[in-house]
Amino acid sequence: MLDIIKYLIRYFRVSKIFSSTSKEQIKINTHKKLSIIIPAMNEVNHVEASLDYFSKLSDYCNVYYVTTAKEQSKATYYALQKLISSKGISNCFVYNSPNTEGTMATQLIYMAKMLNKEAIIGIYNIDSFPKVESLIY
Repeated sequence: MLDIIKYLIRYFRVSKIFSSTSKEQIKINTHKKLSIIIPAMNEVNHVEASLDYFSKLSDYCNVYYVTTAKEQSKATYYALQKLISSKGISNCFVYNSPNTEGTMATQLIYMAKMLNKEAIIGIYNIDSFPKVESLIY
């Protein structure tokens, strides 16, 4: 009997929330862009193909490339920066993790901490080209 009462209390709380939310608000809240993090180190050969692909998905995601100080030449960072600027890509960004030690996870954590706490994060490698359907939720 106690379980039924708890269920009913939860049901009415949820019903109250949805009844006070307009359909327009629900539509806006369900179309939040994903934040895709792509760690990159010594990936100059993959930069252009990745940017070309993800720039076409601006309705679905923002893409954050994160390079690392371990790549002393910063070749990947500069290649990303140059192409984003020259092609006028508005949904792709590049950051350089200052850590000279660590792994790919270090880059991911560095970037994730910079994003909004409510961001929905996806992680791909620079040579990954996910189907659009995987970005829709």
